[in-house]
Amino acid sequence: MKIQNFSVSKFLGLSALLLTAASAQAQIIFTATGTANDTRFGYITGQTYTFSFTTGPSFANNADSYFIAASQNNWTEDFIAEGQLFTSITGPNLTGTLTQPSSTSGDPYSYIVVVKDYEALGADAIDLTVTADVSDIGLTVNGGLSAVKYITVDLSRSGTTFTYAGSYVDPITYFQGFTGTYDPRAGSNSDLLIETVSEGLITFAVDSFTIGPAPVPEPSSYALAAGLVVAGVLGLRRRRS
Repeated sequence: MKIQNFSVSKFLGLSALLLTAASAQAQIIFTATGTANDTRFGYITGQTYTFSFTTGPSFANNADSYFIAASQNNWTEDFIAEGQLFTSITGPNLTGTLTQPSSTSGDPYSYIVVVKDYEALGADAIDLTVTADVSDIGLTVNGGLSAVKYITVDLSRSGTTFTYAGSYVDPITYFQGFTGTYDPRAGSNSDLLIETVSEGLITFAVDSFTIGPAPVPEPSSYALAAGLVVAGVLGLRRRRS
């Protein structure tokens, strides 16, 4: 009976933990593939590289964010006051972890902006930016020797036109309606830029851009894992008895 009670309690605790994780809200991943315009920080001119920006699971409305009907959606956050809009940025030759600067020096912040008919190009635009201005954002390039202070994707694109909320909507909820791969508009100077604190910058001409949900394991996967763990515990206890 002692063995049975122990197993049930373990099962209940593990099941609750796994189901909670399964119910977590999805995130959004923005992926930009671009061609290097220069040979710097280990990149090679003319070679293509892929970088990904992953949002957090939610983002609360704040005074710095604004939403203008039919023209603009803007999600902005200050690292110090509001946490991080993006949880990670990854890509070739990028090392370290995206972190909140320890002071407000340089006004560290990040944002996602969607703009109607950007610069009269006939296409909507999306900008993703993380910057610590004179400080750094926790990432490095050049084998970890150069601290990154600014990384951005500036994209004017053809294809699907964005809709504009006019009032606050969580970015995860919003961008789930615009998943897919987009081709940047020809001649729009769409690019990805990485600038370091002391050693200049490098740009990549963006060739493709994808908006997609981060993968979340199905609840059935968690249930299967829980069942296997509990079966293993039961078998081990019975053998020991």
